[in-house]
Amino acid sequence: MKTKISKNIGEKIGTYTKYQREKRHHSLNEFAKSINVTTSFLLRLERGEYSNVKFDVIEKITKGFEMTIGDFLYKCDIIEASNTLPPIDYYLKEAYQFPEQAIEDIKLLIELLKVKYKKERHELRELHKAYWEKK
Repeated sequence: MKTKISKNIGEKIGTYTKYQREKRHHSLNEFAKSINVTTSFLLRLERGEYSNVKFDVIEKITKGFEMTIGDFLYKCDIIEASNTLPPIDYYLKEAYQFPEQAIEDIKLLIELLKVKYKKERHELRELHKAYWEKK
């Protein structure tokens, strides 16, 4: 993963944290308590008052959202996604030792789900895009 140069990493983390917290319908107090930070700290973070955020705080936030640190930092636009991820069939074979037929069935299921939820995926992408354009 490559790090993007950013003058205000804290603001990006705060903006995305607020977005995820509100999306999950957590109050500021509730989420702060669940990740073991003060409400005032979380409020200042979400307002973009910090230029940087300590790694242990990022860990707490990502655990609170049940996300990986990599996904969180990618969605905050702090790191770029790696283009070196293996294809799903390699992953299923290596991680789970799935037989070839099972892998083909899963790939087919994924394609069917993409078709079935095309409208919903598009709507979510548009909502996400609109949210970030306001920021």
